[in-house]
Amino acid sequence: MSKIRKRPIVIIKNSINNMSTTVGFFIYDNMELMDFAGPWEVLSVASEIVKDEQSLKLYSFADVRRSINTINGVTITPDFVIDEIPDTDILIIPGGNGSKRIIDQDHLMNSLNKIISLVELTATVCSGARIAASLGLLKERKFTTHYSVFDDVMKIEPTANPDFDNRFMHDSKIITSAGVSAGIDMAIYLVSTIFDDDIAQKTAKFIEYPYYIYNT
Repeated sequence: MSKIRKRPIVIIKNSINNMSTTVGFFIYDNMELMDFAGPWEVLSVASEIVKDEQSLKLYSFADVRRSINTINGVTITPDFVIDEIPDTDILIIPGGNGSKRIIDQDHLMNSLNKIISLVELTATVCSGARIAASLGLLKERKFTTHYSVFDDVMKIEPTANPDFDNRFMHDSKIITSAGVSAGIDMAIYLVSTIFDDDIAQKTAKFIEYPYYIYNT
């Protein structure tokens, strides 16, 4: 298989050097289940492949101390509330109709901004790009999102540069992915940045998913 062609990596710690990468998933009511579950599956499988569960530490967090209800009818109990999360390297923000509610909550958005100021990389799936745009992360940045959300994002951040062709887009410290299943492609790309292309290809093979070639 061809290797992913990618931009210079902003991060990241490498487990070969006995270092770990901590990934936090922000979850919320009316989130799209696959936007969360797809990337989580990819990253957890990658940890198993490198035979070091500590190389990648995954957790979920929410703004409430209760289970959240996905738009698909599945409930998920967060590991932490937003003000109590551990040190984090990568923040992943799934999409869903609930993202419209999130961007209207000033206190929550301020909390997310604080987290983003401390992480090395922020990644959004699908309409999670709405949240990124509202936080100013897409100012003069290339991005992608679900085909039905481009207009919303451009209204929020008119200087953003939409990419309609790629499954995901990496620009500086922000990665955005297209709709739903594209979050899996993005997560496999993350595996290539945390470890290497070989581990990413093995991860894709294990979950029986195509290995996407990222065109910069």
